[in-house]
This record gives sequence, C-alpha cells and structure tokens, in this order.
Amino acid sequence: MPYFTKAISLIAISTLITISACAPTETVTLDESVAEAPTSQKYPGWYNSSGFLSDSLSYHAFGTAISSDSVIAIANAKLQANAVLEDHIAELLEDAREDMEEVESEASETAFIIQLRIAHGKVEENTTTSETFAKFENGEYYRGYSQVTLSKEQLFNLLESGFEGESRYWELIANSELFIKALK
Repeated sequence: MPYFTKAISLIAISTLITISACAPTETVTLDESVAEAPTSQKYPGWYNSSGFLSDSLSYHAFGTAISSDSVIAIANAKLQANAVLEDHIAELLEDAREDMEEVESEASETAFIIQLRIAHGKVEENTTTSETFAKFENGEYYRGYSQVTLSKEQLFNLLESGFEGESRYWELIANSELFIKALK
C-alpha cells in the first residue's frame, strides 16, 4: 500500500505542476523592507527545514522551490508543501489502517481502502496557506517558501465527510488508537 500512496502523491504533484505552469502570470511587487530576509538567515523565521511539524491544533507542511519568477517560485513551493502534508497524512491513515487490520478484518477490505483514499483526497483542496516568501538569490533566481496548514479538527471533519454513506468504515478509523493519538 505505501507504493500506492506514493504513486497517488506523484500523480497529484505532476498534475498540479502542469496546471500551475499553464496559469497566467501575476505581477508581484516586493517591498524590500518586508520581503527580504536578513542575508545571515538561510530561511524565513517561520520556515521549518524538516518539511513537516504538528502541534496540538494543526499539521503544518513547508515547501521551497526556485524559479526565475517570484510568483511561480511561491506557487511551486505551495505545491511542494501540499504534497508533503498529504504524504504525512497518508502515512498516518495507512499506519492506523494497518494497526486496525490486526484486529478488524474489514480494514483490509478493498472497499474500505478505497473509501479511505477518497477521504484522504479531500486534504489538499482544504489546506490553508499560512505563509509565503520569495527571496532573490545569487542575482539569478527566486527561491519561494511556503507553509500550508490543516487543523486537526478540519482533518477529522474532512475524513468524516469522505466516509459519508459508509458509517461502519468511519467508525473503524475514527476509533483507531493511532488515529485518535494523531488528532490529539
């Protein structure tokens, strides 16, 4: 199953990059006093180079990308951050499913796995971009940074709506110990 999750993530990333490449360009005016980080800082203060973190209320993912255009650099950084967030949530769900599989035979049913993937598919379209930043580097390109966030409450509600019409499957995942721990 991890291969399936990675394949879905790669397809989603490829699709989003293709879509963003076709998007019209925006003119961005950078306020040098706000947009430029001190040269001694490698990353903006809010950026987490590990790519992911969670706190008691939310999941946060971070992305970076380069481009000759600051808007495209930021857009691609958002795509990367969304992919990182989706990947971590997919791992959480798969770990919970595998844990349940040991005691609940329904957790290995194809219908349950498909429903879980459908519910997971709602994640990206509901993230919030918390921070963005573009920095001109080496006089050659822009490096864009982005942070996306999804609250744990929002994740719970998204997943629950993804199991609409399949309440018995929702009960399985919602009562999983790993799932409950992840949302605390």
